[in-house]
Amino acid sequence: MSYDAQGELLLSWTDGTGPLMVEHVGTEQEPIALIGQPARFLEVQRFSDGRWLLADMRCRKDELNCQILSPSLDPLHSFKAGDAIEQIIIDQDDNIWVGYFDENPTAGLLRFSADGQIMFDFGASSGLWVLDVYAMHLDRAGSVWAHPYPDFCLAKIFGETVTMILDETPVKGARALLAGGNHVAFFGSYEDDNAVFLLDLSRGAGDAVALTLDGKELETDSPALIATQGETASLLVGDKVCALHLSDLIRAVDGK
Repeated sequence: MSYDAQGELLLSWTDGTGPLMVEHVGTEQEPIALIGQPARFLEVQRFSDGRWLLADMRCRKDELNCQILSPSLDPLHSFKAGDAIEQIIIDQDDNIWVGYFDENPTAGLLRFSADGQIMFDFGASSGLWVLDVYAMHLDRAGSVWAHPYPDFCLAKIFGETVTMILDETPVKGARALLAGGNHVAFFGSYEDDNAVFLLDLSRGAGDAVALTLDGKELETDSPALIATQGETASLLVGDKVCALHLSDLIRAVDGK
């Protein structure tokens, strides 16, 4: 589940024997089939002009693991983004941001052009060694936020400029971020997959927020799938997709 460059929520799945299916959550009732062959570990994204990006998260030495399709699903070109992809974000300018996990320790966080050229290396620009990008987020202004391991800092990237927001965050191992104004929400941690911590950057302190569904707190043994963009987070819990706004979390904390 991910937000595309148009701000639309996409839900993709495959059972390993049929085509990759993608549904535009809330706008199209019937999913569409993107490919006719069984998929492996695909991340699905879409550019602002309707082109599709299909990225295999695992990549052998000589594979081109990213394929770009036209809006009508015709193959356009392919490129290699490398192995161990954790998350992909396509921003409003159709840049492709790729965060990697620790089985590709030299990649970290890269920005590719729409034709697959590396344009920015977060590790080289920040001077940080990035072994694993646990979470990335695209905010309303077009900045990309990152929460990398092993430092578990919080960084904001706009264009070629890296701003270190926190050298060390109060949460270790967040699975998703949500940022806006003076607030950053961390979803998940090493201790609790469904924990939410709302940090107020202006006062340097934060509060835990309980996530509930149908009046019941989410269980830690059933972690929600989370996608964020702007100031909205969507959670897939079982067969339900629920959306919440950053302001909902702020009100929950203010009401304590």
